[in-house]
Amino acid sequence: MIRILLSDDNESFRQSSREIGAALGFDVATFDDWENAQVELDTNFDQYHAVIIDGKGRLRDSAKAEDTKHLIEAIGWFREQRAKKRFIPVVVYTGFHPEIDSLTNTSDQVLKVFDKSKTKYEDVLQFLRTEIARLPEQKFRTAFPSVYLFSEKHFSNINKKLVREVYDLTGRKSDDFIWKKNSLNALRRLNEALVDTIPSCYYSSPFNTREYIDKIKRESTINVNSGNRSVKFIDFFHNNVLKVPNPISYTIKNIYDSASTYASHNDESQSNYYPSTEMIIGLVYSHFGCYHWFNQIIKD
Repeated sequence: MIRILLSDDNESFRQSSREIGAALGFDVATFDDWENAQVELDTNFDQYHAVIIDGKGRLRDSAKAEDTKHLIEAIGWFREQRAKKRFIPVVVYTGFHPEIDSLTNTSDQVLKVFDKSKTKYEDVLQFLRTEIARLPEQKFRTAFPSVYLFSEKHFSNINKKLVREVYDLTGRKSDDFIWKKNSLNALRRLNEALVDTIPSCYYSSPFNTREYIDKIKRESTINVNSGNRSVKFIDFFHNNVLKVPNPISYTIKNIYDSASTYASHNDESQSNYYPSTEMIIGLVYSHFGCYHWFNQIIKD
């Protein structure tokens, strides 16, 4: 069930919002002031899919009247969360649309403002349903902007899907052997895809570069140990043509070694050594750390 947090000081609306939401498959948690809503989000941020907030409301329980201060505070808080790589869709549902234009028009936190007199609450929920479906993509883009932009620009559709699958691994940790094996295999393939984006201009000069690269490709085809081909590429560029920073070179080779030796070519979960869940997640983050350098060398 989709979980929504609603901050609105109108008690009858809060009650109807819960009832309408339940009928449409939403679990709506309601709060009559922003301070209490913020405490809930601070505690259980990852349990919510979206937030609906009134344009004029109460900042805290002791407030005597509604005003736009609660919206100002909320926008500032959501901006801080985004800076911490935490994103959640936010919409404003208000009867005072013109009075908050100056706030919402300049905010990158508010997706849309809905006028209560013109838009049904059901339509607001349907809008959020669509936005929530995009949430994993948005979270990925917010958490790893350099990886997201690089994959959009340089990866095939298959590899774009793969990079998102590998990102999802960080949120679905497991000690299951099959999960570990599949995760390492996916990470190895993505590691290869990243190395394969090294510009072809580096292959063509000098001539023996192209000759050596062609030799590697002949000896290690995509279907047979292409991960080792990626390691040879990195070694060659590191030592001859393109100065690959040591952390990048070591990371790519370590990913290949861990993923290939202990996953692709190992069917025994009780071997002398098998990467822990924490190490696999660490390899994902290390892999994502390589994209900053690749962004620097690969230009339009």
